[in-house]
Amino acid sequence: MPQTVPWGFNRNTVVDQAAAALRSALLRGELRDPLPGGHQLAGQLGISRPSVSAALKRLAQDGLIAIAQGQRMRLLPRQERGTPAPPAVCVLCPTGGASLYFAEHPLLLEMHAEFASRGVRWEAVLDARVSRERPEARLRQLVAARPQVCWILFSVPERVQQWFATLGLPVMVLGLSSPTLKLPSVDLNYDAVGWHAAGTLIREGHKHIALILPAEPLAGDGACRTGFFRYLKQQAENVTVIEWNAPDQPDRCRAKFARLLAAEQRPTALFITRPALTIALIVQVFESGLRVPQDVSIISRDSHLLLETALPELTRYSSTAKTLALRAVKTAMKIIAGRKVPLKPGFVTPTFIRGATLGPGRDILPHR
Repeated sequence: MPQTVPWGFNRNTVVDQAAAALRSALLRGELRDPLPGGHQLAGQLGISRPSVSAALKRLAQDGLIAIAQGQRMRLLPRQERGTPAPPAVCVLCPTGGASLYFAEHPLLLEMHAEFASRGVRWEAVLDARVSRERPEARLRQLVAARPQVCWILFSVPERVQQWFATLGLPVMVLGLSSPTLKLPSVDLNYDAVGWHAAGTLIREGHKHIALILPAEPLAGDGACRTGFFRYLKQQAENVTVIEWNAPDQPDRCRAKFARLLAAEQRPTALFITRPALTIALIVQVFESGLRVPQDVSIISRDSHLLLETALPELTRYSSTAKTLALRAVKTAMKIIAGRKVPLKPGFVTPTFIRGATLGPGRDILPHR
């Protein structure tokens, strides 16, 4: 499935769109008991009765309405289930092989604590199947099993954001939303980080730089890259940049990076996105026999508890997880309350920590 839909083509069926519209109206309180009949809804939506029936069955599966033979369909009142259900959020993240890293992510831990203090039920779904090329079937299963939650999308590809946006579910992006979708989002200002990192390396005299990106860059990675190259275009000349996408497979990643470090015109500085990549590549640098920062300087775009304890201290950009968590929680609470949320991203600017892995640029030394 391509990341952008060509020519405005909408793959969603009439049933998908009807279910999304009805679900949204129910959650906002625009449809209440007594619910209109199928014939009336078909007329209001301008679609056939079979399509309306199929959409209503999905809402029943989601636990929003009850449909019984020979009876008028009705909402499932919270009173029938005892005390009103507390508001709930569900964080969705495609983990791959990094489930432990995400499960212990400082930002998620801070958000969990903040939501708990506000009486909001929390769930984190770490599911690698969401990152597949066609995740629609798995997404339908997850959503059907969790009605009436605010979804928080963390490190998901654009096609997943597109799926949630099309259905009109209560959702926000923890990260940078795709510009074409305009979902509520909270993120670090990665464009500013890219600009600053490029300027820092240039001022240190580096002329051969490697920009290390993941195999499947997200919107925040793209913003960081844009800021990085914008600085070079406006402020620097005679600088060679190797744009390097790390393969998903660890063995391939190590082999490819070893070739990069052994090249005659190897980089004297690495600007690495993603903490997991930073950890893996630092180990590879030391195994290659290169010295940090004498032979190669390293800047990590992100920080993490594991990176903050590294020796020598890593040059990195760090944001207080609590600051970003509070911004995200406030946005989610507005969505839960049905209040209007700005579609413009809410940015938090991280702090630059110079550390000990940044040194002046030198002429490239022969690889030993």
